[in-house]
Amino acid sequence: MPFSPIRFRRYAADLSHAVYELSRESMSIADLRKAMKDIPGANDLTLGYGSNGNQVVRLGDRSVEVGPMASNEEIRGALQSPMENSRMTISGYEPGQIRARLDALKEKGRQRRDVALSKLEQAGKKHEAVSEEIEKVAAQIEKEADDALQEFASFTNGGPE
Repeated sequence: MPFSPIRFRRYAADLSHAVYELSRESMSIADLRKAMKDIPGANDLTLGYGSNGNQVVRLGDRSVEVGPMASNEEIRGALQSPMENSRMTISGYEPGQIRARLDALKEKGRQRRDVALSKLEQAGKKHEAVSEEIEKVAAQIEKEADDALQEFASFTNGGPE
């Protein structure tokens, strides 16, 4: 379907609206930075959203999570006293959650390794049993071949009478 003038105008209007929304969001971050100007590093403050809809405010290596309707003063309080803010997060994880996840992954890895080593040991034992059987069969075949050669030799060499 060709791009008609009506579709083009609609596209331009949608694009204009998106640009406006982006600038409005940038202004809210700018306003927040301005309101927090007395906090060291506030010029680098960033704002994002958690999967639960809360705002995640990052300032340097700190990250605090506040409700979506938190006021500038509530955000200021959370940034200045992060330990009083029970929703403090780092990289989206609750305190202790990263260590717990790492420990769980390590334990899962150890369990998987132990299972794999056990399977390897069992396979090795089976391989040894197969090797023993092959050696027995090879010895039997070699004996039968020697007996057949002995019998054949007795026909061709005139053998003992």
